[in-house]
Amino acid sequence: MSMYQEEETSFYDLLEISPSAGPTEIYEAYQRARETYSPHSAAIYSMFTEEEARELLRLVDEAYSTLSNRSRKRAYDLRLGLLDDEELKNETPNAYHSHPNKSPEKQDSLVEERKVGRAEEGWTGIVKVHRKVDPLPEGQERTRFSTYTVDAQFEKDIEDVEECDGSFLQKIREYKNVPLQELSEAMKTSRSTLRALEENELDRLPVQVFTRGIVVQYCRMLGLDEHKVVAAYMTYYKSQKST
Repeated sequence: MSMYQEEETSFYDLLEISPSAGPTEIYEAYQRARETYSPHSAAIYSMFTEEEARELLRLVDEAYSTLSNRSRKRAYDLRLGLLDDEELKNETPNAYHSHPNKSPEKQDSLVEERKVGRAEEGWTGIVKVHRKVDPLPEGQERTRFSTYTVDAQFEKDIEDVEECDGSFLQKIREYKNVPLQELSEAMKTSRSTLRALEENELDRLPVQVFTRGIVVQYCRMLGLDEHKVVAAYMTYYKSQKST
């Protein structure tokens, strides 16, 4: 899954529109997003690699393809829980999931075909890799990149954080001895974007939904409580954007 496809990121967030947006507003938002994330955009060139820019455009295209089609949009809204009970009552049973050219029996067989090789052995889609890990000396911890000496007070500062900026994230990274280059490679995010994040150059960061996705990945790589730290950073981000 791409780093931009977070569970809390919807197509509405991606295009920066509300679920009540009409066809014209959806189309205009799509055009803006296409222009913003064009590989030929100077701003994008400084923030993302060519591969990342193509991925962003693919997501934007997918969002428009879904939201501009009435039946797909309603199916999507249903999955998001945006349709109320009254609207659901007016829907034809299986309207979103059945294939127009397939009988119920054939439709069921298609579903079963997709499960072959997985359900038979109880596969959950998660592969566990085990490797030998040498024990660490007392007072040491590790990330996927490095080992570091635990600072109890700083750990408490991280645990208690309610609002933080990029410099605090940088301080955590350096505390855990994680080189920026290695983090950049693991996240598949350019160093210039990570530097913009850590140096609070918000104008050089992508739109809010993508910035949040980057911070989520950043926290995961450093073994942080992503929900708490991301919320703390986004509190700072939103306060700066509203001024």
